Amino acid sequence: MYKNCRAVWIPDVSKEPDFARAGLFAEAGVRAACVFPIQHSGKPFGVIELFSVRALPPDPEMLEILSDIGLRIGNYTQATSAGEALRRSEEQYRRLFEDAPAGLYRAAPDGRVLMANPSLIRMLGYSSFTEAVVGNFNGTCFGPQRSLDSAVLPD
Repeated sequence: MYKNCRAVWIPDVSKEPDFARAGLFAEAGVRAACVFPIQHSGKPFGVIELFSVRALPPDPEMLEILSDIGLRIGNYTQATSAGEALRRSEEQYRRLFEDAPAGLYRAAPDGRVLMANPSLIRMLGYSSFTEAVVGNFNGTCFGPQRSLDSAVLPD
């Protein structure tokens, strides 16, 4: 199952010579088993196993449904993982930006400051980013023709 990424239906595990847990399952009264992969992009990264105390004949339609469920779970899991990775990356960027001892800012092409880190705000003598934006950074820098190099920074 894991090698070919396909769901497997075993009608009676007690009659399946390759089923490694047949003895254990026989003691528990398990007869039928269905196993299907959780996969993403054709690669399995988990399995779901379903068992019954009755011997059941294979149901191709049910195998198809279970295979689809495995794909959906895999897609959801991967999307959730990607979202979490993005959140961690954004958090690392935010920490780097916020905690840098150097003054950093991001400006629009017209010179409007879109964001500035606390170090820059302190260097320019403001108590907050909002105060600096409202005061347009006193027009001392960040215009389209000017750069931070032209700003007068306190000692």
